[in-house]
Amino acid sequence: MHPAVLREIKTRLNLLFETDTDFFVKLRVGTDFTAFALGENAYTRIADSDCTHQFFCIDGGNNTLFASTVFSLSTIRICAYGDAQNTVVHTFFLIVQQTEKQFELSLIPADVTSETFLETVSYPKTISLSDAEFRAQSQKIELQTLVSFIRRLLELQLAKGYEFVLLDGSLESKYSLEQQILVDYYASQKRIIGVSKTSSMVTEHGIPATLYFSRLAPKKQPWFVSGIVTSLNFEICFAKFVSAAKYIFRVDVPNYVDKNTVFSQIASHSSDVSFLGYPYGLIRADELARVSEDELQFMRNRFLGSLDTLTRQQLEQIRTTNSAHSVLDSMKF
Repeated sequence: MHPAVLREIKTRLNLLFETDTDFFVKLRVGTDFTAFALGENAYTRIADSDCTHQFFCIDGGNNTLFASTVFSLSTIRICAYGDAQNTVVHTFFLIVQQTEKQFELSLIPADVTSETFLETVSYPKTISLSDAEFRAQSQKIELQTLVSFIRRLLELQLAKGYEFVLLDGSLESKYSLEQQILVDYYASQKRIIGVSKTSSMVTEHGIPATLYFSRLAPKKQPWFVSGIVTSLNFEICFAKFVSAAKYIFRVDVPNYVDKNTVFSQIASHSSDVSFLGYPYGLIRADELARVSEDELQFMRNRFLGSLDTLTRQQLEQIRTTNSAHSVLDSMKF
């Protein structure tokens, strides 16, 4: 490595570790949240739990079978995992096509159980090219953004069937449809907890929140930190569920939920060595919902094999409108 690069890295890392080394620092938050300085009493030890109340862990996965600039075919899979005997998996195909003024969406179930679930789901069949909510996220609405949006709606609506849910990701909402689902859950006081594997939150001075909290946390014990970021409906906490674990997670908890009880219950299911400190149910939900590249290629080959020659040629022509980068990526220089 070039010496100048090494010096620059060392300087910047030193700055990170020399900033925000004490209490009474706030996180940087958006307008929907209120931040409070970290106090010495913000940390709570996570107690052992003997509660046997079951919760379900929900996650989803998606991957693209075919895509162009104006057309895509994706597969979406969602999973609710309680235990080996209580698991639900639904799989769908999503077609998104851009027309003159809007995107048209067709969500097609892959099996009978997914079809039955889809009958309970509400999702937009069209989205305007100038939709304000999507344009607020990006000037150009990408097809993949719409796929992720539909997947999120499916995950949230899958939670409807369970009393106590751990949801992969946060409880923040970018769009009014997901916000309405969550507001209904809050109104009924559903125990829905958002657990995020990653967090981009930082202190007012730009230090990663998880790094800041780990510096001041109690040693050799599981803990959670609360009272630092609040909103109308939920609070953003951070937790280390197992003392020996490496990772700290952002955990969003509705205001009506007892944090001590919930964190104890989650911690009691977070000791699997495959990902120490992360809830085992979310590990399994991720595994069961994941659409691997091997599975995707199998689907793609099976799909192409079922098409007539003309449709196959049309699809290939559409695909070439997207990008030629894959040709160079596959070459060995």
